[in-house]
Amino acid sequence: MSPCQEYEGLKNAKGYGQFHVRVNGKRTTEKAHRAAYRLHYGVSPVGKIVRHKCDNPSCVNPEHLELGTHQDNVNDRQARSRQAVGESHGRTKYLDVQVAELKRLFSEGKSRKEAAALTGISYKHALCIIAGGSRKTVVL
Repeated sequence: MSPCQEYEGLKNAKGYGQFHVRVNGKRTTEKAHRAAYRLHYGVSPVGKIVRHKCDNPSCVNPEHLELGTHQDNVNDRQARSRQAVGESHGRTKYLDVQVAELKRLFSEGKSRKEAAALTGISYKHALCIIAGGSRKTVVL
């Protein structure tokens, strides 16, 4: 694959290039990679998004862009291990060491309630973690 072509203008907090345009007298924001795709390949079909094959949000190289669905993007994020999990996820309530300790205590015969109390994890969350509904990536 050819090298990325970095957008050198304004970028948003997630690193996507963007610029402002006026459409029917209203100011709107356009993402640079979407504009690059449209200029090179034509108008994007309704219901599709422009995705980066290179995982570089500021890249505007048309060879690195492809159409897909939101679900395609989600699948890529998971397959390429770019999805925040465990402690790196912004809404995580417990540390990985707490979760690992909970799992260890439970595997050694402690009840869910005892393991939860000893690790400082709520009983409700302990049930979910032990059942495998969350924090699957944390191992003993």
